[in-house]
Amino acid sequence: MWRLGLMLTCFAAASAAAQTSYADLKGTWSGNPPAVMYGKNEHHPVGPGNETPRVDQAEFFFVITGQDGANVWGYSYSNKAKTNEPFAWSIAGDRRTLIGADIDGYFHITLQSVDQMDLCYAQNRLGPSGMILSVCGPFKREKK
Repeated sequence: MWRLGLMLTCFAAASAAAQTSYADLKGTWSGNPPAVMYGKNEHHPVGPGNETPRVDQAEFFFVITGQDGANVWGYSYSNKAKTNEPFAWSIAGDRRTLIGADIDGYFHITLQSVDQMDLCYAQNRLGPSGMILSVCGPFKREKK
């Protein structure tokens, strides 16, 4: 009986330790999903005025340079503009959902695996570019 008790105690300790760890997300993640937008900015420089919606694509890179538990940070840029815009994300208790922000928009992310995420991003006209934008799509971690 004491062996069963010891096994249960070890299992509970291992389970608790596993629940307190977060996936290491550091590295470069890239994706190229189509975005719907009004207006233009350095990542989507060609387009009509602010009142006409359009769809455009740019390859985006998110470089995660640091992580402390559930808090993640880094910078982003696209194949059209090397802006190195800072971002901050936080991992929710389910260990799969992240929320975050950069200088003009907000992120909602779902981890699909250790090397793939579905990233959604939205911004309103109040940001520096005056652009409205919404995009969701897959992003993969680049191999080293």
